[in-house]
Amino acid sequence: MPTIALTREFGLMVRALRKRRGLTQAALAEHIDRSEVAVRAIERGASAPSFETLERLAIALQVPASALFPASRLRDSTRSREPERRARQVAALTALALGFDDGDLALAQALITAVAEAVHDRHRSTP
Repeated sequence: MPTIALTREFGLMVRALRKRRGLTQAALAEHIDRSEVAVRAIERGASAPSFETLERLAIALQVPASALFPASRLRDSTRSREPERRARQVAALTALALGFDDGDLALAQALITAVAEAVHDRHRSTP
């Protein structure tokens, strides 16, 4: 994956998690000891954070640092048609799932698996 796409998806994930936590860009900037301008640049994908900032973001957003990258691991050629929209949707789903307990997460996985199987069956039966 090109660095530009990874930076953009990282930013989308940060934005989704920030909103899920009910933080403004200014509040997040204060938590990570960076400027609001820096937070905006990260969320837009215009700037990649340092490892120190990455760690501070993870702590402020109450997630493991690896949780800031899930959309980049889920991309394939069929998903690259509308990368911005898809990355936002994946980031939003991931941000929601991070708040689930184990039982709720298992239920969500079962539901998404059922939807994936139905989509697969529908595409297989389409001429």
